[in-house]
Amino acid sequence: MYFKDRSIVNPINNNIIEILNGRQEGSNLFHSFRDFSVPQGMEARFDLNNTSNITTIFSRVTGGNVSNIDGTISIVGNPSASLFLLNPAGIIFGQNAQLQIGGSFVGTTANSI
Repeated sequence: MYFKDRSIVNPINNNIIEILNGRQEGSNLFHSFRDFSVPQGMEARFDLNNTSNITTIFSRVTGGNVSNIDGTISIVGNPSASLFLLNPAGIIFGQNAQLQIGGSFVGTTANSI
């Protein structure tokens, strides 16, 4: 995974990638990724423990590659936060894909919102 802006990616162990920071605007948090895929057995964890006032995470993928989601996408630190995943190249969910998100999830192939 590649990240722009102020996003920080921390591999916690062989299975979990923690995503921190991003660009905050009010109660929204923005991440921009060149590529975003989650293979089977992996977890992409958006960590809001230091920014618990965030209600919505917007993540866009700009590299032109399809996002293949066959692992887990989760949010910690705010049990009601929502996640938007924008990838104009497409998003494919495999049979093992899981969402551990307390709010809403929107996956779209739109260029912008």
